[in-house]
Amino acid sequence: MFLVCGTLLYTARHEGYWPHISVLFWIVLAIGMAVGLWATTLFSTQRMVAIAVVAFTVEYVKEALGIETGAWRYAYEQFSFGVWAWVLATLTCCALAVGLVVKIMVRLRIAIPRWVGPTVMLGLGVFIPATMGAYRGGTNLAYWSLYAVLVAVCVLGARRMGSNLCLAVVLGALALGFPYEYASAINSGI
Repeated sequence: MFLVCGTLLYTARHEGYWPHISVLFWIVLAIGMAVGLWATTLFSTQRMVAIAVVAFTVEYVKEALGIETGAWRYAYEQFSFGVWAWVLATLTCCALAVGLVVKIMVRLRIAIPRWVGPTVMLGLGVFIPATMGAYRGGTNLAYWSLYAVLVAVCVLGARRMGSNLCLAVVLGALALGFPYEYASAINSGI
């Protein structure tokens, strides 16, 4: 976790984003780092590394495709800082899902049928492109190929992990995605 946080801070400084990070984004990052440290008590080192590697790879490819197609751009034409911020967000989301939401579901005895998770993931896979708006114009075959693979992996993963954990991760992603995106892109202009 220290490596993720250290790399995040280093890339923010190295790529020129450091002075542009708003107070709100610093707060979001600090909370993410604190929850990330808590995650080290929930997951093995191997699992943390696996989550970070998958998050980094997917985010890096997505950002590279988005920039290449002109769907979006970064203020300083470098995006490693943004990728590492999303790695931190992913680890934070997983920690909240496993350490909080699933435990609440167990306490409340909420048992969701196994077919619900894959159905929700497939629904999100259709919903996201339907709401892309102007960003859809900047996509190409490589983007849609990556997207199709990600949707398929998410549906199969949801089937394997069970609906309670799948929905906990989705709720965590929804709860964290907006604050991260708002604090970084909108509030800080990064």
